[in-house]
Amino acid sequence: MFKFISASDSLIKEQIFKQATLFFSGKTPNLSKVIPAMDYIDRHLASGSVNMAYLPSIRASMLIGKKLLNKYYNLTDVSEVYRIAMGMFVLFSSFIVKLNFNSS
Repeated sequence: MFKFISASDSLIKEQIFKQATLFFSGKTPNLSKVIPAMDYIDRHLASGSVNMAYLPSIRASMLIGKKLLNKYYNLTDVSEVYRIAMGMFVLFSSFIVKLNFNSS
């Protein structure tokens, strides 16, 4: 009934979590690196949760992990640091656009 995935495919998924653990437990990562890392993990959890090669228990675990990750991802919207960073990004982006426009 189930076509089991190879050990190498399983190791790839495990490596994602190992890399994330090392990344987040190392030096304090800045906000510009945390959000893309969360997106990367989310994509792998989303694809794994619907991959029929995994047992239902593994798919359910990945779905729970995805929901938990999204809970923390949503909390970034209420973070003051995140709001300041996004505001600075908008200001910096508009400055660059004006600078490029004026130099033409």
